[in-house]
Amino acid sequence: MSAGNEFVSVVVPVRNEVEYVRRCLDSVLNQDYPRDKYEVRVVDGMSTDGTRDILKEYQKADARVRVLDNPQKITPVALNIGIRNSKGGVIIRVDGHAEIAEDYISQCIHQLNATGADCVGGSIKTVGYGPIGLAVSEVMSSSVGVGNSLFRVSGEERYVDTLPFGAYRREVFDKIGFFDESLVRDQDEELNYRMVDHELRIFLTPKIRSLYYCRTSLRKLFHQYFGYGLFKPAVLVRHPSRIRLRYLIPPLLVLALLILLTATVLNPFAALPLISLVFVYLVYVLTASVFLSLKNGLSRLPVYPLVLLMIHLGYGLGFITGLIKLAVGVIADG
Repeated sequence: MSAGNEFVSVVVPVRNEVEYVRRCLDSVLNQDYPRDKYEVRVVDGMSTDGTRDILKEYQKADARVRVLDNPQKITPVALNIGIRNSKGGVIIRVDGHAEIAEDYISQCIHQLNATGADCVGGSIKTVGYGPIGLAVSEVMSSSVGVGNSLFRVSGEERYVDTLPFGAYRREVFDKIGFFDESLVRDQDEELNYRMVDHELRIFLTPKIRSLYYCRTSLRKLFHQYFGYGLFKPAVLVRHPSRIRLRYLIPPLLVLALLILLTATVLNPFAALPLISLVFVYLVYVLTASVFLSLKNGLSRLPVYPLVLLMIHLGYGLGFITGLIKLAVGVIADG
C-alpha cells in the first residue's frame, strides 16, 4: 500500500462531548488525505447533553460520517462497534477530547508503510484552559506528573509497548481479537500489550501530532485518574510482565496512609510515622510544584500541589479498589 491509496476508517467514541466534539470532527474531516479514501465512524454512548444533535448535523452534511449507537456507554464497546461497522484496511482511533493535525491520517499511513509496524501513534500535546485546566495540562506534559509516558514527554522515534489512540492495521484485530469490553479504562494499553505478546510492533513518532483537551476541574481529574487506577490491576493480572514500580507507588502511598491513619486511631504513638510520611510526600509535591513553576511561571504554583494530589490519590485509591474487586471477582480475570 502507498500513502493516499489505503482506505482508512477513523473511529471516534464519544459520550456527552458537546464542548469538544465539533473541534474533533472538524479536524478529522479536514485532512490532507484524499476525501474518498477515508470514512468516519462516530460511536455515541447515548449522549444527553446535545452531542447527538451535533453528530446528526455532521452525518447529514458529510457522507463520510456515520453515527452509531453504543447502548452500553463504555469506550471499548464503542471501539468494537466502530471497527465492526467499518471497512478500512487501517483503523485509526481518535478521542472525542482530541484534535488531530491536518496531516494526521497521511502521516499514519506513511509511518505504517515506512516502518512496517502493525500500529503507529504519535505525540500528544495536552492543552487546557482556566487556572485548573492550564495547571493540569502542564503537569500532564511533564515527567514530574506522568513519569516516563513517552507519548507525552518524549520527542524521539522508537518502538514501544503501548501508546494511546493508535492507527492499527485491520489484521491486528483478526490476529488478537478486539478491545476487552470488561475494561472501561486502560483498554488501549491492554490491547497493545496483547499485540507485543504476539510479536506485533508498535511505533511512536512525534510526526503524528494531536491535541488533547484535559479536565478543567479537580473533581473531574480525580475521577479520571481513579478510573485509570481502578482497571490497572485487571490489565496487570493479564500481563504481569508489564508491572512497573511507577504503577505501584501511588497505591502503596495511599495504602500506607490508610494503615497509619487507622493505627493512629488505635494507638497515638503511630502518629509519628504518619506525620513523617505526610511530611516526605508534601516535600515531594512542593518541590515538584516549584520545578513546574520555574518552567511555566509562578502564577499556578498554588494549583500544582492540588493537581498532583488529585492524580496520586485518585489513581492510588482506584488501584486499591481495583485490587479488592479482582479479589472478590467483580472484575473478571479472563
